[in-house]
Amino acid sequence: IDFGTLSGRALLVRVSDGHEIADAGMDYPHGVMDETLAATGEKLPPDFALQDPHDYLEVLRYDIRKVLADSGVAPEDIIGLCVDFTCCTMLPVDENFTPLCFLDEYKNEKFAYAKLWKHHAAQPYADKLNAVIVLLPSDSIFQDAETLADIVLIIGITRILEMRGTYRLGKSSCLHHV
Repeated sequence: IDFGTLSGRALLVRVSDGHEIADAGMDYPHGVMDETLAATGEKLPPDFALQDPHDYLEVLRYDIRKVLADSGVAPEDIIGLCVDFTCCTMLPVDENFTPLCFLDEYKNEKFAYAKLWKHHAAQPYADKLNAVIVLLPSDSIFQDAETLADIVLIIGITRILEMRGTYRLGKSSCLHHV
């Protein structure tokens, strides 16, 4: 199953020789929400690009049923499933991995929906982080970081080490053994 920007597609392949047996595709009912939030009709701010994860479930139901029906393959003969999403799709979830927009208290909240690769509403914050990073001392743990993703990863690892009590982050962003 490939969940893309505007649609989801499924492909059924025979493992023994790679033969494509059947395929199916479905456009997302809500498409890309970049002007209004479908749940409320609220006008979205500039640079928003959201998806409704209910659409993923609809695609899954439709595409799987269609490839099975078109191919005549029995469900019990399926031995694996691969899932692919458009790069950088982020979906806020609760502690049970339920999408926040599925919960009554958040279903009308634009920040509870999946953010697509082209959702750039947080760009001003990323710009501020990038501006701060260049001011860090050259001997800091961030000295070899090339991207914001590197910084986030380093901070995450650092926090884990701090929680374990083996290292602490000093004032100059240097990692010190405890």
